[in-house]
Amino acid sequence: MSTQFFLDENDMGTLAKLMLRSQQVRTREALCLRIGIDHRRLGFIKDSADDDFAIQLINYLNEISDKEALCKLCCNELFPVFHHGTYAPILSDIAAKLHCNQELSQNSSNKKQSTIPLPIPAPGVSVNPFNQLVKNKFITGGTIVLIGLAGFYLSNQNSNSSSAQPTLSAQPQISSHNSNLNCANISFKSSQKPSSAKVQILNPSHEECVEQLPLIQGKVTVPEANQVWIVVKPLTDNQPYYVQAPARVTNGEFQTQIHVGYEKTVPGTQFEIRAFVEPIEELKEGQKLDGWPKARWSSDVISVKRK
Repeated sequence: MSTQFFLDENDMGTLAKLMLRSQQVRTREALCLRIGIDHRRLGFIKDSADDDFAIQLINYLNEISDKEALCKLCCNELFPVFHHGTYAPILSDIAAKLHCNQELSQNSSNKKQSTIPLPIPAPGVSVNPFNQLVKNKFITGGTIVLIGLAGFYLSNQNSNSSSAQPTLSAQPQISSHNSNLNCANISFKSSQKPSSAKVQILNPSHEECVEQLPLIQGKVTVPEANQVWIVVKPLTDNQPYYVQAPARVTNGEFQTQIHVGYEKTVPGTQFEIRAFVEPIEELKEGQKLDGWPKARWSSDVISVKRK
């Protein structure tokens, strides 16, 4: 039986190039887990350069005909980074070639969790998977709004009825600590003013809820800057300041993936993030500090919460 290859050399080269630009290769094991690949079976995951790892991973997925993993890499990992740029239509074409709309729909229908299925297009009708993804988000958002309105109505009804009856017992008060745990139900509006610093963190925004491995993006107005160091501080007792992998500066912009806590970090835990250019003392990835490092330039501190 012959092996079915979904991508040609140009497609694989494009995906490898975008993996390097997005710096997804910096967290190789986490990337493999997110796209559904057992990293322990990859002999090239540790002892290879970033560009070699990227092309070998894509070539491996193409050779074993793992269309689902290729779709997750294209749609879930790369498209959110490049959806505003010139690479968006290229990724869209690759996703269409992989039939990612149908692939992700079929796999989601096999899961027990409740999801909104992706409709399968009729024969002869071409559907852009990314446009469909946006439509599904609008549908989900509309459902949440309707549920919220229904809850508001019932809350008013209950408050009106309770005012006409004697109070039997006081309602338990929710502590301010517990009220911050569920980030999924909280919508934050940043109170942070626009920064004029030469180093700025643009994403995530101030007081945003983030996953364990969010993508951090920003800009630098220092012409000679070639890399940015990111430091993360958990706002819990006796926790140090964690130095992340440095991000390369390209055309005044930087982006990299950082670690915000661990997999089992309690939702709602607060963290502070700050970026540094040309630190006074040498920094190393994984280093633990007693405070913010001193540097020639630094960003404002942004606060985030874990989902």
